[in-house]
Amino acid sequence: MQGNRCRYFVLVIVVWYAITSPTPAHAGFNPFSKKAAGSGAGGSELLDQGVQLLTFLTIATDLGVAAASDIADMYPPDKVAGVRDLSLKYNELKGKRTNGNIDAESLKLATQVGQETALLEQNWQSYQKEKTSNVPKADRRLALMLAADGVAASKVPGLLDSLKNETSAMAGNPLALKSAGDIAVLVGVFTVVAQQLPSQTSSFSTVRTIARSIAKAENMHLADDVDPDTVKDTTSLQSVTKELTE
Repeated sequence: MQGNRCRYFVLVIVVWYAITSPTPAHAGFNPFSKKAAGSGAGGSELLDQGVQLLTFLTIATDLGVAAASDIADMYPPDKVAGVRDLSLKYNELKGKRTNGNIDAESLKLATQVGQETALLEQNWQSYQKEKTSNVPKADRRLALMLAADGVAASKVPGLLDSLKNETSAMAGNPLALKSAGDIAVLVGVFTVVAQQLPSQTSSFSTVRTIARSIAKAENMHLADDVDPDTVKDTTSLQSVTKELTE
């Protein structure tokens, strides 16, 4: 009986920690190795995998929202008020990140940004010609985001299952409370990631269609499709993203 009460007490504290604590910042482990994310990893290793993958997703999502803003800037203000409002909220939360990584609320906002911007497809020709100079950059950002989301989509399910299993395994060990709490936070975030990725990918794919339609109408040259090596891991994605801001 005492063992069960102890296990329940630890679980309660873990849940509280997951709700009140920010996602931990760890570095040094590469979840993009040939070994599947979460495969055979222990608690500390899983934490590193989760945080690295979350950093990867953060970069990709920031690219998508920035691209949506680029596209919105090409249209009359009254047609993109919703995009601007959602992007503003996203960027406000971005400025408050304590560890640099995206949270569940921001992930949901990013999906809404994509969905709202995708509505422009119904009348994409209403763009303002004099404001189309950022089409190539927007298209490149979207290409990178979508490619990175594809990589993440293949990693998240296995990692999420492993994180859940590890949280359960640690629940009866008071000495593992801190790690169990950190992992529980990641479970919450990646659960939202798994829910949001399909819709997010669909809407931002539509946004890229808008960008490419404008480019074609304006006889603009766009870069080739993304080289898989540019999204093979966090470091590669960070590098190519930096090039877009220089």
